[in-house]
Amino acid sequence: MPTKINDATPIAMLTVGQLEELTRSWVRGELASMQGGAPEDTNKRYVYGLKGLAKLLGCSKTKACQINTSGVIEPALTRLGNLMIYDADLVLELIQKHKDGQTA
Repeated sequence: MPTKINDATPIAMLTVGQLEELTRSWVRGELASMQGGAPEDTNKRYVYGLKGLAKLLGCSKTKACQINTSGVIEPALTRLGNLMIYDADLVLELIQKHKDGQTA
């Protein structure tokens, strides 16, 4: 297994951890470029897809889908193609505001 990864490294030679880290760094770069190239806040937490949203909220994927389509958490959602990325802290804040009867 290669210890140093470069552009010539075949994907088949990567470990699962290396591939995951490369994917995460690519997503972070895409998010930063979408937000005007601002430096990333290292304290931000993100969840990916409906499965991640369901785990964050402690509910089923069906309920997470209903919450997603309701529009309540729309400001916390970033889409990269088919990938949905949620700002975890903002999701929790928006849901709490919605529960308290405040408009987001």
